[in-house]
Amino acid sequence: MKIGILSMQKVVNYGSVLQAYSLREMIKNVCGEKAEFLDIEEEPSLEAIMPVQDMDDYDDEYFCENKIIEKIKKIIMYRLQKLVFFKKIHKFWKEDLEIADNDKSDGQYDLVFVGSDEVFKCTTKIRKQLYGEVNNAKSVVTYAASCGSAVFNGIPSKIVPDVRKCMSNFKRMSVRDKGTEEYVSSLYDGEIVHNLDPVLVGPLSKRKRNTVSLKNYMIVYAYNDRIRSKEEILAIKNFAKEQKLKTVCFGGVLQWCDLYIPADPFTLLDYFYYAEYIVTDTFHGTIFSIINHKKFVSIIRKTNKNKMSNLLSDLGLEERMLFDMNQLEGQLIKDIDYTKVDSIIDKEREKSELYIKECIGLIS
Repeated sequence: MKIGILSMQKVVNYGSVLQAYSLREMIKNVCGEKAEFLDIEEEPSLEAIMPVQDMDDYDDEYFCENKIIEKIKKIIMYRLQKLVFFKKIHKFWKEDLEIADNDKSDGQYDLVFVGSDEVFKCTTKIRKQLYGEVNNAKSVVTYAASCGSAVFNGIPSKIVPDVRKCMSNFKRMSVRDKGTEEYVSSLYDGEIVHNLDPVLVGPLSKRKRNTVSLKNYMIVYAYNDRIRSKEEILAIKNFAKEQKLKTVCFGGVLQWCDLYIPADPFTLLDYFYYAEYIVTDTFHGTIFSIINHKKFVSIIRKTNKNKMSNLLSDLGLEERMLFDMNQLEGQLIKDIDYTKVDSIIDKEREKSELYIKECIGLIS
């Protein structure tokens, strides 16, 4: 039995590599086989034009209180990102995911899981391989696939038949949010099931946390410079000042934060565990907060609205969605009943294991 995973494992991003790691461990737990990772093929592809683009979240002018100091901090942070953070992600690829930079994984597979993460994302083009045209697999399924902010009307009508033909290759279809379910239902005729992200239902929540050297801090977790408006920055900085906390960013650079720490992926989870509060605008930043039982808020944006609102609704955490920065403090300091949240996750974990078993059954 040879199993492959076609995902975003080679993206230099904590969420991307940790969801890949978690899915592989979940598959191994079910069948005892260690899946291999396949590289994404950019071609063949089909052109698409989605109404929501990644840069839509960067419309606000970047707010800077002290241009000289923040310019210096930005230079330092970006150097740490490129020299240390990138290196640690590459090390994680090789040692924990067991993939090399030039690993094409072009062998034949009995079964390939497409997912998790935004494998159906297509701001300007659809990669046919990710949409089911996996030529070196006998059977193709998905696990917790996401389309990000993609919508059906962003696909030109002339290529819809080609996309549907690709999608018909999937023998099982699992998505992680309702937005993706709606998107896929216009392109795929089979049953669609809903599963939670591997980072939530995989082994990482059970991992023992190691101590970190930093104390009295809150994490601000976002992509490079995406928390950029005056309203957002001042609200977070004022809250941190009132609570006597340092602001710390990871992965993405936010030069207005006090510190940038280029941790490896597992150590990142340790920092989340010991943080006082979390402010994030990313899907996996939200999940890192949840599996570490932290007080957090998730800033809702154009590009994350579908996946973030669905995730938090699934877990009964709608109160953690932040639409108005004036409500930051009130929402952030509220307690969270993680007993209820964990109960939901436990049931979803069983559901995910059953789904993976059914997929493995296609080749047994």
